[in-house]
Amino acid sequence: MYLEVNEPIEVWPRFGVGRPRIERLFFRWKDRLFEVQDVTFYHMEWRGEALVHHLAVTAAVVQGRIRPSRNGRPVRRGVSPAALRVFELGFNSKSLVWVLEKYYEPE
Repeated sequence: MYLEVNEPIEVWPRFGVGRPRIERLFFRWKDRLFEVQDVTFYHMEWRGEALVHHLAVTAAVVQGRIRPSRNGRPVRRGVSPAALRVFELGFNSKSLVWVLEKYYEPE
C-alpha cells in the first residue's frame, strides 16, 4: 500500500563527468540514509511555473561506510530484494527542493 508522505528530504546526487545523468543517488529520511539502487519510472509535470521531476525508485538503507573503488567508481554491494523499498521522489526545479512524495509499505 502506498502512503502519502510529502516531506522535504536531503538528497545527494552524483553526476558523471560531462553527462547530465545521475550516476548515484542518496537521500536521508527519518534519520536513515538510503542508497537508490534503481530508477524504475520517471516523468515530469508542470505545477504553475515550476517543472517537477518525479522519480519512482528502489532504495535500501546504507549499512557501513560509503567509499569509491580504486578506479573511482562506486562500490556496489549486493542488496537482497527483501531489503529494497519503493519510494516516489519529486524535485521542484524552481524552488530546488526534493520531496519524498510516497512510500510503499509492504502489507
